Amino acid sequence: EGQDVFEEILELISYFTYYAPVISENMWRLWPMIVQAVHDWAVEYFENILVPLDNYISRGTQRFLQSKDPDYLGSAYALMQRVFTMEVMEEDMIPGP
Repeated sequence: EGQDVFEEILELISYFTYYAPVISENMWRLWPMIVQAVHDWAVEYFENILVPLDNYISRGTQRFLQSKDPDYLGSAYALMQRVFTMEVMEEDMIPGP
């Protein structure tokens, strides 16, 4: 449900989190949903997820570091742990420059 437009949604989130003077409460509510999507089914969209996550972290640094409910820092760590420890088929790997 919604996987077919996930890239477009992430692009919109990227714009909203970058161009808004501050990241709104409604936009912060999307963070746990994005992280959960990666854990459940959206790991293949990880490259698209990086831009909005970077915006949340770099433009909302105080909240990102200080919030405990939800724990944005902890969920980011768990997300990176998931991505870096998942098994990848050799044909899915892209060689570095």
